[in-house]
This record gives sequence, structure tokens and C-alpha cells, in this order.
Amino acid sequence: MKKEFKKILDHPIDRRTFLKSVGAGTVATLFGGQATMEEVFAASPKVGILQLGTCAGCQVSLTEFGLDMRYISSSNPTAADILPTIDIKYAPLLVDVLAESFEHISSLDICIIEGIAGPTVEASELLDHARSISSKVVAMGDCASFGGVPGLNRSKGLLDLYPIDEVISVDAYIRGCPPQPEQIWYMVTGGTIGEDIKPGKVCDSCIYDPEGPQANELGRSGCKKHLGCQGHDTPWQCGATRSTGGKAPCTLVDDICIGCYRDKYPETPFYEKGQVRMTNKYGTGRPGTDDK
Repeated sequence: MKKEFKKILDHPIDRRTFLKSVGAGTVATLFGGQATMEEVFAASPKVGILQLGTCAGCQVSLTEFGLDMRYISSSNPTAADILPTIDIKYAPLLVDVLAESFEHISSLDICIIEGIAGPTVEASELLDHARSISSKVVAMGDCASFGGVPGLNRSKGLLDLYPIDEVISVDAYIRGCPPQPEQIWYMVTGGTIGEDIKPGKVCDSCIYDPEGPQANELGRSGCKKHLGCQGHDTPWQCGATRSTGGKAPCTLVDDICIGCYRDKYPETPFYEKGQVRMTNKYGTGRPGTDDK
């Protein structure tokens, strides 16, 4: 064992080689002799992942293991089914490439764009280039799709940050902050590994009936729509079946859905003034208030 260790020290490898070795080991573990590396990555659609103003959480989500495609599709392909379907040409967080190298890519089948656009010439040029070389452009995550948390600065007149579809045309959107990894893989492969994502709202997978008993404060049993729960208007792909066995994750622990998968989240106000007497978002309130 000491000899092998000394051999490694005497022959160091660079980061790219290390990542390739790790990838080869991962594929070998997943495929168990079913396919060679050449067979895995041959003739795959070309995919690029472009980062703009972002925390990189979407790409980190992409690296998560333990996929369960039944969460968004009636089929359930394994990693052995997914990996051969893509050829990642550009992804700074996943592949050892220079950011400038994106400008030299001449063709992509799918370009996934993460992050919010800003008022810089560089951002505009990158987006224009991405659109010109890509058959499909996909906005990944709330920042790229709707503006996300950074986009709140725009509404306050602080910074001019905006979703990418205000600069270029977008073919598809992946919701979430961050999106679930299954949704990203589904979109990256062009939907070839399953069917259309199942529709539905968080309320559809909630343990409480909207027409049943109502809770008068947080932490209590019962539907919490009147406490500000947004489950009735939030797509259910936030991970309900994936992480909690088919039940809406937030409401399962007697919390409320804050609508993180809604369009324009978090720009949408949590509660508004209305004509109906309701408690506020914290489950408190005094008689006579009309917050809802």
C-alpha cells in the first residue's frame, strides 16, 4: 500500500485528470461493466451550462445523487440511462474549463442558463451568443426564469437585474431555488428519458383537505390557506413525492407553503390587505385586522 501511495506522490495529476478519474470511477460503479466510457459518451447531444449572476445552487443541485424520476415522470430511468444521453461541452462548475471558452463554442443542442442578467455588455453578448449557437435555450432556476431574490433590487430601483427572457428568447423554464435535480436532468436530456412533467399544485399532495378543518395558527393541524399558505397556487414539483413519500414537505410538518415554485417568487407579496378578516403570516393578529 505504501508503494502505491508513493507512486501517486511521485506522479501528481492535474485537476482535469483527477476529475476524469473520478468520473470514470463513478461511471464504472454505476454501470458495473454494462458499457465502456467511449460507449457512454459517444454520439450524445451537446449541452452547455452558462452561469450569469448566480450563487451556483442550481448546478450544485445537478450533482446530487439518488435520482428518482418517478417524481416527475411515469418512467424511472437510472443513471445508466441518463449519462449516455448527454455530452457536456461547457459547465464551469462541473468541468475544468475557462469561462472565456464559451465564446468559442459554435454549436449546442441545449444551452442551460443559470443566474440573473445584468446591465453589462458582457452579459448581453454572452446571452446573444448562447441564443445564436443553441437549438434550445433553457432558463434554469428562479433567477434566470423570473428574477429571483436578486431581482427584488430592481423593483426597489436599486439594481437593474432581470430574467434572461428580457434579453433573448427562451424555449423552456426550470422552476425552483434551486430546482430539484430530477427536473434539471429531465430538461437537459430534452425530455427523452420520460414523459411531460406531471401537473398539479402543492394542495394536491397536502395531508390536509382545503375544505376540511382549518388551523387558526401555525404549528396546528388543519388547512392553513387562510394563514397565508400558497399551496393552492404553487406547482407541486418542489420535491413533494421525492423527499416525503408523496406528501407536501412544508405542510407535512404543519408549516405553510411559501410558494417558492410560483412565477415571480419572491416578488409576490406574502399577504395583502383585503376585505376578509384573517390572521397575518405568523398566525397572529388582533380582532379587526383584515390582513390575508
